[in-house]
Amino acid sequence: MIDEPNKREPSKTPDPYELAAPPPPPEPPKPKIGKEGLLEGFDEDADFERDPEVEKALKGEPKIERPPPDDEPQAPREEFVSPGRGEPEVVGGIGGLIAILALIIAAATSPKDHLAVGFNNLFFTIVHTVAGIGAIAAGAHLQGCSLGHWSLTLARVLLAVGVFQLVNGIQVSSYPVASRFLLVPAAAGAYLIAMHALFRWPRQRLFVVAACHMLLSFGAWFLFSLYAWIAAPTPKP
Repeated sequence: MIDEPNKREPSKTPDPYELAAPPPPPEPPKPKIGKEGLLEGFDEDADFERDPEVEKALKGEPKIERPPPDDEPQAPREEFVSPGRGEPEVVGGIGGLIAILALIIAAATSPKDHLAVGFNNLFFTIVHTVAGIGAIAAGAHLQGCSLGHWSLTLARVLLAVGVFQLVNGIQVSSYPVASRFLLVPAAAGAYLIAMHALFRWPRQRLFVVAACHMLLSFGAWFLFSLYAWIAAPTPKP
């Protein structure tokens, strides 16, 4: 057989258009949610809408507000009843003597029932003293102060009430009505002078305490009078 001079030999390089496509790789198995280790290390509460680093660069360092310490010392409140002007024992002793003197004068100047009038004076001395302590406690509360010395408060109030009872207990049998109109304001004035001398309060505090004292004393007198009226025997028809 004679070879043709112009005949080309078949190429040994494979034609790319004649190659078959390789088979696709196998798909990996889909993970199951319940499989162990799938959600391990994932923060369920993570905030994907905010970036702390970006906010820090835009707003700067956040200010940390610290609450004030609870053990910070508070300024002591002003004492409503300040010490001085006599020890409680001395002031209370003088007040007791004046109260006894008021009892004697009330019994001696009464036209009748001397003993009953004397004990009535002593009873209302105790009532007015308790009312005075309550009035001072109310005044201290209204002024935002602490009461101060209880014993000194009791002694001073007893002395002031004793002065009031001493003047108020005088009875003029010749002019009973006129003496009442004169002696009651005089007793109130003596009480105010004694309170001012003993406590040395400003005028506003003095009148606040005096007003509270008057209201409490009047309330006690009204209750006792109401009880006496209710307990009084009804006359037979």
